Amino acid sequence: MIGEATIPLREIRELNTKKEVKIIEEIKQQIPKNTGSSIV
Repeated sequence: MIGEATIPLREIRELNTKKEVKIIEEIKQQIPKNTGSSIV
């Protein structure tokens, strides 16, 4: 808990967004190209 508390919330948010981007990219790769283009 002490180690986590020293990390600025901004950095934690950036890490979370990076994780989300990775997950989204993985999902896009799994979805067929034609379906992915319509979503984007």
